[in-house]
Amino acid sequence: MLPKIHKDEKKPPGRPIVSSIGSICERASEYLDFFFQPIVTALPSFIRDSAHFIEVCGRIELPGEFYLVTCDVESLYSNIKHSDGLHAVTFCLDKLSHSDRGHDSFLLDLLKFVLHHNYFLFDRTFYLQTAGVAMGAKCAPTYANIFLGWWEEVFVYPSLAYQHHVRNWHRYIDDLFFIWSGSREGCTDFIHSLNSNPHNIFLTHSISNSSTSFLDLRIFVQGNKLVTDLFRKPTATNALLEFNSFHPWHTKVGVPTGQFLRIRRNCTRDQDFLMQARDLTDRFRQRSYPKRVVATAFQRARQHDQASLLIPVGRSRESQTRFITDYNDSWGQGKHPRNYVRGFKNTYQPYAWRLRTKAKEG
Repeated sequence: MLPKIHKDEKKPPGRPIVSSIGSICERASEYLDFFFQPIVTALPSFIRDSAHFIEVCGRIELPGEFYLVTCDVESLYSNIKHSDGLHAVTFCLDKLSHSDRGHDSFLLDLLKFVLHHNYFLFDRTFYLQTAGVAMGAKCAPTYANIFLGWWEEVFVYPSLAYQHHVRNWHRYIDDLFFIWSGSREGCTDFIHSLNSNPHNIFLTHSISNSSTSFLDLRIFVQGNKLVTDLFRKPTATNALLEFNSFHPWHTKVGVPTGQFLRIRRNCTRDQDFLMQARDLTDRFRQRSYPKRVVATAFQRARQHDQASLLIPVGRSRESQTRFITDYNDSWGQGKHPRNYVRGFKNTYQPYAWRLRTKAKEG
């Protein structure tokens, strides 16, 4: 278990993690995740990350009487019944998948295998997880996302309360945000109705007409618009990388740059950014970062505005073929990468220089 100290410091609930690294389901789970991801991104409620949610907030116009509502699905991964999860995936494959039905059937068979073969070792005893999905499985987040997407389509969106009162329903895996147009009592009744279900879904909630927190954001009302600020949990500690560590110089210098850019992205108002920057500067100084390094990172972030940092950075895809293997300590004992490309000279010669260069670098 990983203790959730942000829930309760004295008696924290546990987050069960079962690693799938090296397991019989590892590759199957990775394969499922590849084909589940496009289904997740096609869900109406899908939120990619904090930057995506900030963009969404910028487009929201608040109604007359409203409440900001955030919900969290308790113990989602371990509470999904296998039958419900398979039914949800079947539903979403039929509705959102663009592959052939034969391949969809194969994905379902593979998913059954992954769900029913999660063995793990604890205290020298082997166990089989019989309910839910292992949180350490590669496909677990997308599987849980699809399950809640099915729940939304079948049970949430058709309800009259949703259609008449809910605005801007958004979800990041098991974290929900929506705007309720109506009374507070009506909102509470709506959430209670969502909790009355046979699918082990239970929502904890927070309701406010002024501010709330979602992901790493604090959301405020300003006029009829929403603005954002950085949110840190009360139990958050100063866990920034210690500058005197043996990490490479560029890594240590990159940490302040990334952190200052993050608060510049999260803060809509300049005064919030400056306040968060002062706090971040103090935390870096506590971790022995030189003033010059911190000041340079701050000035770089100050040159940006929030809008420029919300533009997704495209990842370039190189056309070269890459030779990737697992690490082995016998590489230095004659098993050089170029030995594997001998005999395939015509195919691999254009990229052999890359292999030689990487080998020299260690």
